[in-house]
Amino acid sequence: MVYHCLHANTSRYLSGLCSLVVDVASQRHLRSVCQNELMVPRHKLSSADWRAFTVAAASVWNSLADYLRDPAVGFNSFSSQLKTFLFAHY
Repeated sequence: MVYHCLHANTSRYLSGLCSLVVDVASQRHLRSVCQNELMVPRHKLSSADWRAFTVAAASVWNSLADYLRDPAVGFNSFSSQLKTFLFAHY
């Protein structure tokens, strides 16, 4: 779902929930700018906030390997590499 949000293959409201670190002006000095990571919004660990799409999607996306977060990777390649990554790690 996040892959489609980042490549504008979903509706605008979903795409708006996934924001790259490079798109946030105050965060452009971070190392995560070069790694195609998403902004994880602030949330409370004791509440249900961490289950929200914006928090969960950004956390999972940022936990993927760098070669999977590469914006130049096509969907078919991403799908097969993601499956290999998940089977190798879980």
